[in-house]
Order: sequence, then C-alpha cells, then structure tokens
Amino acid sequence: LVAVAAERDKARSIAHFFEALFAAATPAEVREGISARELLRRSADTLEQGTTATLTDDARAALFSTSASVMSKQDLLPESARMYERAIDLWRALPQVPTNDLVTALHERARIAYLQGQPEAALDWQQEAIGLMRADPGSDPAMRAAMLNSLSVIQWSTGQGEASRRSL
Repeated sequence: LVAVAAERDKARSIAHFFEALFAAATPAEVREGISARELLRRSADTLEQGTTATLTDDARAALFSTSASVMSKQDLLPESARMYERAIDLWRALPQVPTNDLVTALHERARIAYLQGQPEAALDWQQEAIGLMRADPGSDPAMRAAMLNSLSVIQWSTGQGEASRRSL
C-alpha cells in the first residue's frame, strides 16, 4: 500500500510539473507560437535549477527521466543525455533503488550514447542495466532479451564480434 501511494504521489508530481510548465508560457508567447522545444528547454532549466526541491528524490528522478524521454523524441540528444544522467544519479542514491526505473534510464542513456557515436559509453551504460536486471529475479524476461539484443548490437559495433554472439 505504501508503494502504491508513493507511485501515485510521483505521478501527481510529474503531472503538476508539466501543467505548471505549460501554464508558464505567457499569452504573447502562445500567440507567437512558442515551440515545444522551447518549453522542453525551460523544463530542463527548471529541473536543473533545483526548483523541484520539495519533491522526493524518486519523484525528481522521475521528472528528469520523463523530460529526458520527451527530449530524446525531439532529437535533443545532449539535453536528454544530461537529464537521464541526473535521474540515474538520483535513483542510484536512494536507499531502495527502483530497479525498473533505473534499468530503463540506463538503457535509454545507452541508446543515446550509441546514437551520438559513443559506442564505448553505450556499452558501459547497457552493461550496468543488464547487470541490474540479472540481479533482480523478478525482472521481465522479454525486457531482458531486448536489452541483450541491444548489448549485442553495441558490442558488434565496437568490434567485439564474439562477445556479441554470446550476448544473443
């Protein structure tokens, strides 16, 4: 019951943050057609300035991760990478790490590193995600298989053909 309440509070925090973000656009900016990218950049600035200090670290990490996901879809890869790293750092520091959230953020950070032409960094992020999944007996087998497939692609691109084949 406590975990459900925490998830509910985290979802409410994310929703409130984005409502406030979109409400912050002035009428003049709306008339001039403020872009989604500009609003995303504002959200990143707001998060990085620490104006979410009243939230739990888990909720703040979720905000960073959600913002990173949206930024990634808008091809704002450097900003997305930075947001994922902030989420990862916050989740790693929690006494009870939300493994699924952390694994997803690590996997996405690996994907972004790969897209940015940084396969070695992608390999490190992906291996950490897989290590966490392997340590969690309740992890989703389909997600684990998808992660191993991604690892194989990254390994292949770094010249680790034999390791790539073993990952599959």
